Formats: sequence, structure tokens, C-alpha cells
Amino acid sequence: MKSIQEVIGKNQDQKDAIEAVLKQIEQSKILQPYILKFNLNTDEIIQNSLTLIRFDAYVKAKAEGIDLSGNTNLEGYLSIDSYRRIEFSYRYNEKYEKLLKIREYVTCWHLDEHMLDAAMKDFIADKDSPAVRLAMVMVSQSIRKDKMPIRGLFISGANGVGKTHMLAAIAKEFYTKKKRTTIVFFPELIRDLKQNPFGADKVVRHLQKTPILMIDDIGSEMQTSFSRDEILLPVLNARMNNRMITFFTSNLDMAGLEHHFTQSQYGENEPIKAKRIIERILALSDFSPMLGDNKRQK
Repeated sequence: MKSIQEVIGKNQDQKDAIEAVLKQIEQSKILQPYILKFNLNTDEIIQNSLTLIRFDAYVKAKAEGIDLSGNTNLEGYLSIDSYRRIEFSYRYNEKYEKLLKIREYVTCWHLDEHMLDAAMKDFIADKDSPAVRLAMVMVSQSIRKDKMPIRGLFISGANGVGKTHMLAAIAKEFYTKKKRTTIVFFPELIRDLKQNPFGADKVVRHLQKTPILMIDDIGSEMQTSFSRDEILLPVLNARMNNRMITFFTSNLDMAGLEHHFTQSQYGENEPIKAKRIIERILALSDFSPMLGDNKRQK
């Protein structure tokens, strides 16, 4: 079989175009490793030039923050088949592959999954905070000593100190022990259930049964008898009776949270119903304040 250059013959314009393409490919630091890996000769480089140049452009654009795939969870790669044809394909990148594995064990409701980027090492600078110290001890015991906690934490702190990130970091540590966790942003869940109350029973059953439950931002929801007595109370009651690990975060301390649950949507004071909620939270978790600056403003 004749080579491409033999087929072209004396056509100078085509020769010049091919030489320009070869020069572009051979000078590419991106493509050089693939030329060596696939052991490409000159004819094979020319035959696959469009694919090689397209991959070169993709990698350069990505380095500048432009993802030509249209999906930041994908990464492009080159492969070669038995006919010496190079293929430019996409696969999930390593970070997203890890996220998919975590998602098998960590369920996020009304919470952006980028929170699962959090890690316990992110809180080393805040180790003097009581909540961080307790969380690190808990994680150390569960991972190194294979001893899961009996109680969760009630992490109380100001906006932006990292309470939600702390929950996500703990959930990721539990994932390494193949423990299933549900993290739910409580105000949004309640807002959703008010619009679709017919799904409430299914939600309550899931929250009652998930092995580890993390209720984020409790006390920030619009307080109603429905959210307190029909959603939260049966969840907490079942988990307390079955001694299931439950975590909470809140901007409020216990006194503030009790006051929150005392008020009904009609302006009535219902201290007994509020106390029932607080008693169950205290039975399920240890109060731990989280100190620090507002990280959202940095």
C-alpha cells in the first residue's frame, strides 16, 4: 500500500498543508506522549491528524478554564483501536468518579453536592472550636478504632462558620466505613412538603430509617404545627426509640431553639410541644458550639 505522501505526489499545496499539520502535531507537548505511547508513524499521524488536533485544542482550552465538552464532570482522552485509528472520547473524571461512589452512601436532600468536597482536614485551623474537637474525636474513633458513635452532635454556631461543611466532612468519613447517611437542609425540605404534603409520609419514613441522619439548619424553617408535630416529632421519636445516630446544625442554641418551637403559626404559645422536641434532640445528640469567623466573607 502506498503512503499518503506517495499518493499526493508532486502536489506542492497539499504537501505544504500536510507539513504544516505534521509540524503542529509534532511540536505539541500535549500530543507528544500519545505519539510515543501509540508508536505512531508519519502516515498514521496524518491519517489521525483531525482527531489529534481536536484533542490538542480541547486540552489547551481546558487549561484556560474553557471546557469544550460542555460537562465539567468529564475528561477527554485518546485511545487507539486495532486498525490504528485514534479515538477521542470522554469519561467521568477522577473527582466525579469518587463523588459517584460517595453518593451511593451519602444522600443530600435540598443541598448542593459540592458540599461533599468538604474534608475533616479543612477544619484543622479551627481545632480549638468545641464542635471541631468533638467531631475529630468521633471520626478518629469510628475510622481508626472501628467504633461508631452512639450519639450525634448538635452543632450550634453563627452563619458561615462551616457547620454544613462539617456535617458533609463527617458523612464522608462514615462513607469510608460503608455507613449510609442522609443530609437534609431542613428549611427547604419543610418548604417543599408544604407545597406537596402528599409526599410527607414517604419522607418521614425515610428520615426515620436512614442509618445516620443529619438535619441541617434546624430552627431556620418557618415554624408551623405541621413541620413540628407531623414531620419533625415522629422522625425524632423513632430515632430516639431505636437509638439511631442523628446530627443537627443550627444558628440557635437550645434555649433559642425551644423558643422557636414554642410559637405556632397562629401566634399561640405551645411550650409543652416545644419541650418534647428539645428533649428528643438532647437524647440524640451532644450540644457542641462551633466557633470561628464567617468563611463566606473571605
